[in-house]
Parts: sequence; structure tokens; C-alpha cells
Amino acid sequence: MPEQRGTFRSVKTAELSPNPWNPNVQSDLIAQKEIESIQKFGFVDPVTVRQVSEKGGKVSLQIIDGEHRWRTAVKLEMVEVPVWDVGEISDEDAKALTDIMNNLRGTHDPFKQAALVSELLAADDSYKDVLPYTSAEFAQFGEMADFSWAGVGDELAQAAGAAEDKTSSGTAQDGEDEAHTERSGRSGVRELATLMTREEYSTVTRAILRVQSEGVKTWGGALARFAQDYLDSQNPAELDEKSDEA
Repeated sequence: MPEQRGTFRSVKTAELSPNPWNPNVQSDLIAQKEIESIQKFGFVDPVTVRQVSEKGGKVSLQIIDGEHRWRTAVKLEMVEVPVWDVGEISDEDAKALTDIMNNLRGTHDPFKQAALVSELLAADDSYKDVLPYTSAEFAQFGEMADFSWAGVGDELAQAAGAAEDKTSSGTAQDGEDEAHTERSGRSGVRELATLMTREEYSTVTRAILRVQSEGVKTWGGALARFAQDYLDSQNPAELDEKSDEA
């Protein structure tokens, strides 16, 4: 059975140093949200550190996880921060822990996340100051929280029926089907509507929100990036062959 490793204590912020391999970066928005969060709730998540022996017998504390929290504490002029000290471990184990602690957190169900965020904002709109999302993401969460799957089955049936009627009457357009419609909007803009299962929508939404966190502002822009990434990954000759077959 795994045993607990490490000790909890408070140390001077000046005694900590970052590691040189941390791949995690923060945008200016998230950095500001972290400041607001620590000011509101306090420093609730300890920094994970290891002991590193230096020349002359000196032992320093190197951060394994929590560099951004530590930097925020320095900005806020905090004298001490809580740490979880795992003692002396190898460079390889320290690097592995950095990667694990950055990524081994699971993924959010977008509908549950939207409901959670919407409930918080309904109780107190000031949570917008500390929750790590953009204005566009807050708006998207609101739309998702209001979304209802009631009637989606009827919409699918109606779309399928309409497509069948067009096919039988000879009015269906090339490329049009029961779950995909497209129409022109203002100059240079086209609107795409498609019906999908809840599981498909959940997957697409998670991917879009992740791309939006990288600076893509719209759902259309995010979908275009996915499509371009797919095209870039394919052999051009194969794509031409598939297009000819279609």
C-alpha cells in the first residue's frame, strides 16, 4: 500500500526557487485571476517542493509544482507560503511529478462545468473576478446552462422528414442532408448548423473551449483550426482522391 511521502510546513517565499523544466505557462488573464483568487480565498494550495543539496552542504528548496502560485505570492509580498516538502528525490522523479501534477487532473464535463459556473454567478456575480475564464467563455457557459435536450429528438425527426420530402420532390440541393444546413449571412459570413448527439456536442465543446483559451475568439475560428489541422495532417494526394470520389 502506498505510504504518505513528505511533510507540510510554511517557509519563507525567498527560500524557494523555480525548476528550469516547468512547461506550464500562464496568460496575463489567468495570472491576474490567480492574484484575485489568492486575495479572496488566501493561499489554499501548498507549493510542492523537493530538497536539493548544494556545494558546501547547503540545502535549497526547488519547486516541483506551484511555481505560478509562488510567483503570485511574491508579487503580493507574502512573507511565507505553505509547502509540501517531498524531501530529496532524483531529477527524473521531480520532472515526472511536475508533468503528472500539471496534467493528472481529469477533464471537465462541459455541461456540469457550465451549470457550476452559472450557479456561482447567480449567487454572486463577483466570482467573475476570480474564475479563470474569459468573457466569451462566461457567455458560452450561460448558453450551455440554459440549453435543454428536450425536443432534440423531434428536431432530428423533423430534419430527416424535411430532407426526405426534398429528395422525393427533387428539390434537395447537392451536399444537403437531414443534419446539416448552411446559409449565407452578411457579406463574407456563412452560418453552419448541425445536429449531433450529446456525446458529440460534449467532445466538440471541450475542444473548442480549449482552443479559445489559446486566443481563438469564435467557435467558427476554432472549428476552422480543427479542420485545417486535419487537412495539414493528410497526404495531399489522398485528399484529392477523396474529393474526386465525393
